[in-house]
Formats: sequence, C-alpha cells, structure tokens
Amino acid sequence: MAERIYLFLVLISSWSTSMVAETGTDVKNLLNVVLQVNEYSDKIRPVFDQTNSIVITIDFTLHSVVDFDDQRGILTTSCYLTIGWIDEYFTWKPRVHNGTTSVFVPQSVIWKPDISLKNSLESYEGLGSDNLNVQVYYDGYVVWNPYQVFTSTCAPSITYYPFDTQVCDLEFAMWSYSKNQVQLQIGDGTASDSYAGNALWELLEMANVEDDAERNSVAFRLTLKRKPRFVIINVILPVMLLSVINVFTFCLPVTSGERGAYAITSFLSLAVFFTIVSDQLPQNSENTSLLAVYLMSITALSTVNVIVSIIELRLFAWHDTDKPVGKLYRCFLAVSCFRRCEKFRKNRIKDNDKNNSVTCIKNLPPLSPDEIPSIPNLSGNDEETSQSPTWLDVVNAMDIIFFLFSLFFTISCNAVIIGIASVQ
Repeated sequence: MAERIYLFLVLISSWSTSMVAETGTDVKNLLNVVLQVNEYSDKIRPVFDQTNSIVITIDFTLHSVVDFDDQRGILTTSCYLTIGWIDEYFTWKPRVHNGTTSVFVPQSVIWKPDISLKNSLESYEGLGSDNLNVQVYYDGYVVWNPYQVFTSTCAPSITYYPFDTQVCDLEFAMWSYSKNQVQLQIGDGTASDSYAGNALWELLEMANVEDDAERNSVAFRLTLKRKPRFVIINVILPVMLLSVINVFTFCLPVTSGERGAYAITSFLSLAVFFTIVSDQLPQNSENTSLLAVYLMSITALSTVNVIVSIIELRLFAWHDTDKPVGKLYRCFLAVSCFRRCEKFRKNRIKDNDKNNSVTCIKNLPPLSPDEIPSIPNLSGNDEETSQSPTWLDVVNAMDIIFFLFSLFFTISCNAVIIGIASVQ
C-alpha cells in the first residue's frame, strides 16, 4: 500500500513539473506582451512616477591589470561591472507565462543608464555592446554585466621608483541624468575572485571610494605595487658595482701613468649606462625618482674623480722642477699629516697602556725626532723647515683625502638605496 502511494505521488509531481516548465513559446509570448502590446520604450525612464528617482547599484569585478604606463600615466584594466536597477515597465506575473521568472534580452531594446568612465583617456563611450544581453526578472529587477577594457588616467608617484606603490581610481558617472532622476550607489563593492596576476605589478588592495552625490558618480580604487626585481638586477646592482670601481681610482699610483685613463673609463661607463637606463625611468617633472638622483650623484662623483685625477697628473709633472709647493696645496698635506700624527699618538697610548691603565696624553713622553712626521710649513718659509714637501707628497695626500671622500659618498648613496628598498 505504501509503495502505491509513493508511486502515485511521484507521478503527480512529474506531471505538475511538466505543466509549469517554460518553453520557447512562453518566452516569445512574454516578450511580445511586454515589448509590443505594452509598447515598451527604451527612451523613457522606467518609473511610473517620473518625479521619483531610480537607484542604480554598481559592483566592480577586476579581471586583470593589462598595463600601467607610468611614463604617460595610463592604466589599462580588464573588468566587468554588475549594474542593477528596477524597471517598473518590464514586469509580469510568472503564473500567467507558465512559470517564467526571468528572461534575457539584448541590451539595445531596454532602457539603460548612460554610465561611462569619467577619467577615461581617449573617449567617453557607453558601456557594453549590442551583442550583450541583460537579465530581467519578473519583478522588474534588471541585471546588466558589461565587460570592457578600460583605459583610464592615473597620476603616477615615482619618488621611490622602482619600489613605488601606485593608487589609481576608476570613476564612473552619469552624464545625462541628474541625481534627482538617477542615483548611483555602490552595491556589494569590489571583487577580485577571477583576477589574473600581472608580471610587473602586484595588486595590493581594491577598495570603494565614497559615493559623490554632488557629481552623481562612484569610484573604485586600485592599489598597485611594482615588482622591482627586474630593475634591481639590470639597473641598481650594475650601478653599485660601477660606483665601487669608481672609488678605487685613487688607489692606482699616479706614477703608473694609467690614472687618467682609468678615471675617464669609469666615467664613460657610468655615462653610457646612465643613458641606457634613462629610457626606462619614468618621465615625470612633478616628482623626481630617487633612483635618478642616485645615478646622477654617482655620475657627478665620477666627474669629480676625473677632474682631480687630471689635476694630480699636472701636479706630478712639477715633481722634478724647482717650483715650490703653494699654501693651497700645503693644506692637503696638513690634513694628511694631522691624521698621521693622531695615528702615531694612539699607537704610543697603546704601548704605554700595557697594564690596562689609562694614560693621559699630556703625560706622554715627547716624540723622538724620528717619530715626528714632516709637517708642512704653511707660512711658505722654506728656511724654517728641515725638509720641504714635494709635489709627490701633495699628490699622495690628495689621494688619501679624495679616496676617503669617495668611499664615504658612495657608501652613503648605496645605503640610502638599500634603506628605501628595505622599507618599501
């Protein structure tokens, strides 16, 4: 008995399902009633009381970041929008049309809001195309998913290039209707479930920007971070290596005769490399990249090294002449001798501090004549000194001073770049 009742219920259920299943004829009759009989017009706002406004909700789904041209400030994205609203003229009763609850119609036959990308680069075009459909439900709710490749403007900030982060907005606005007629609102917001990565940019965040009621627009914000590995390997590391080579210009003895050629070769290497790299740097006059400042600083240091090397070669040419060392050049000897005197004095402190006791400098025994380095006579009177400094001594003193200066300058510049890389 129970089996018969169960079989009867299954037959009744199958019969009722077949009775309410929609067919192509049902959909055709439905569209004919709505579009032809009811004389639907896509040129009239779909609201019975034309004094009321239509609320449009917009959601943003990002598919990929096609390209970001930071030199021209152009962002190209592939995405689609989910736009929804209530069309009071496109409604029906499902029971009248054999249970039909929704239909798809071409977007050209139904009213649509004239939404477009406000910060578009080339032209202000409408969303979607004629081959796209919209889905309409029986209660008049319309869902429109226009898929498009947007080319928008975005002002880049290249201060920390190539460790920079860019923030770009895509602003969508109504053009024809005022906010009293059509109101734009953000629905569920943004989504990146179908996002495909980019080789040069990493998507950090997607966010909604507050609705602008005055301009009747909504905006979606993308935060992109550059992937710096390519620039580090092909730009930063080679320049750092060239900067180290540039420092050792003053380690090459001036007597070898290769000082000038070495300095000029280092300068030309940096200059040629800087010319190649400049094409890759973003061209922006509002803010300057710290990497460009770094490259220019290293090139300027190389220029100073070339000039100093040429001057030293000229001074060395006076070594075999009777031309006396002037006061200006004696200053280099004074700085170098001061450093040597301090070194001698520290060594004497260590020799007299064998018992781990501190000895005051004023209690140290006087230096013997052999321990005292020759100090130049700044007054220029050669008779007051037992041995006059030579031009070779001047050149050696300049080598020490400019080597330390170049080393300190190069380490400082490299430290700044490494610090920015670690922080960013």
